[in-house]
Amino acid sequence: MASLLEPANTPKLIDVLAYHVIASEVTAENLVAAINASGGTFKISIIQGDKLEASMKGNHVILTDTQGRISKITATDLKGSNGVIHVIDTVVLPK
Repeated sequence: MASLLEPANTPKLIDVLAYHVIASEVTAENLVAAINASGGTFKISIIQGDKLEASMKGNHVILTDTQGRISKITATDLKGSNGVIHVIDTVVLPK
């Protein structure tokens, strides 16, 4: 991760940051409803261009990135100045 802060890697850093943002405001309640309505998995379009897969494991929402890495949402619906924030326990990464 430290190498992402090097000036030569700015495009990669932007890609990683954009991989953590969606273009709409989604509450935890709405996300869980979408997962349930979709039969257990829901594809989330992110501004980077890829999709994350959201599913449930017990009472937790799980995100799976394009490389198959799994992240759990640990805090939900935090209000930010530019939208809603959901905290995850690991970094999701693009291909």
